[in-house]
Amino acid sequence: MTMLITSYKSHKALVWLDFKLFTHFHLSIFGLTSS
Repeated sequence: MTMLITSYKSHKALVWLDFKLFTHFHLSIFGLTSS
């Protein structure tokens, strides 16, 4: 059970990191194209 919670937390952290990276990348592209 503890292992399941740990994997869920790490999965959530990975998704959050992926979301932050994607948003940063998206904003960089958007900034380059708009300027």
